[in-house]
Amino acid sequence: MIPYNEEYFNEPFVNDELVIGKWKVVGFHGYDQKGQEIDTKAFSDYRHQDIYFLPKGEGYWIFEGWTKGKLCTWAGGDEPYLLHEYELMKRDQMNYMFLTTKESDMTFVNILVQVSNLHFSVDDFAIREEVDYPFIADEDVLGEWESVGFVDKIEQFDVSDLRSDLWMYKIVFEEAGNVTRYYRGESPWCDKWTKGKLIDLKKQLVSRYEIQTIDHETYLFMEWKMGNYTYGHFPPKHYVLKKVNVGTFD
Repeated sequence: MIPYNEEYFNEPFVNDELVIGKWKVVGFHGYDQKGQEIDTKAFSDYRHQDIYFLPKGEGYWIFEGWTKGKLCTWAGGDEPYLLHEYELMKRDQMNYMFLTTKESDMTFVNILVQVSNLHFSVDDFAIREEVDYPFIADEDVLGEWESVGFVDKIEQFDVSDLRSDLWMYKIVFEEAGNVTRYYRGESPWCDKWTKGKLIDLKKQLVSRYEIQTIDHETYLFMEWKMGNYTYGHFPPKHYVLKKVNVGTFD
């Protein structure tokens, strides 16, 4: 949960009881500066899925908060904070929202329908998973792995197109089920693992991994479960890591 922040809107919070609840996207349109509709296939980042408007203007995930008529989003990193304006309309006993985003010389409009007017909290819709697994050793995963790719699906990985600019740049699997993830600009994340699974106790999530040998090199494919998965309920993408240092059990 993210408390309402006046700095995003340059105004104090103004409640709008009609907008509180869950909204589902049923349409997405884009327009150029002349008002002509454009093909939106290349602009999927501006298309939202379910949006929960929480009480008191609170935010979550990429939704930084809201006030009457406005919603603020942030994709993280160096991305800008985006301010969206919304209008509500009632038709055939259904509540609709037109959420408008202006970016450069284009305008994008998400059309949403309200599917619930309940006062949700983040815990009502965040995915949490069973994390109580016994430790099972896996000699193959021990050691240090460096990130070389990030893909939607494992089969999309291309060994000729390696990357060195990823946010998570290294994982070290240690004995007795300890694992450390290293992120740029962050303190190390210390978690647990068992054979085939990395266990995030804080977020209550389990990321499955598998190991493959490609062109005589050993690669680890690990599910990436962050906000897109936890709050957006999207399928997890995959980090690809290459083994650079072998570990062993005593």
